[in-house]
Amino acid sequence: MGKKEIEEFFETEGKKLESERQKQIREKGYATFFNAPVGETHMTVKYQVPRIINGKYGSRKAFRIIVDGKEYDFTVNEKSPLYRYLVRSLANAKDDVEIVLVRTGSGKSTKYDVREA
Repeated sequence: MGKKEIEEFFETEGKKLESERQKQIREKGYATFFNAPVGETHMTVKYQVPRIINGKYGSRKAFRIIVDGKEYDFTVNEKSPLYRYLVRSLANAKDDVEIVLVRTGSGKSTKYDVREA
């Protein structure tokens, strides 16, 4: 096999795997999961009960959010200050909430700060 055939294989295989992943997400009723970039992100948190998701990071709650006109699921640990903030904000607002999420760090040193938009 030449280099071109190998490159085509990996490109095709990558597209196939992504297609299968998106299909599984849709079948479970999830949206694409949002991974906040470092810095500020303006988002709308939908006024609905978050879903429970059990995965490699344990049990988390998935809030439906909108960023740049696209819907995502955003998972949050129930023990985090961010979770408490979102629950309080949605309870007080009784409607979708506009926030600015500020992310610093990565991996286990990720920290979030939130303010109303």
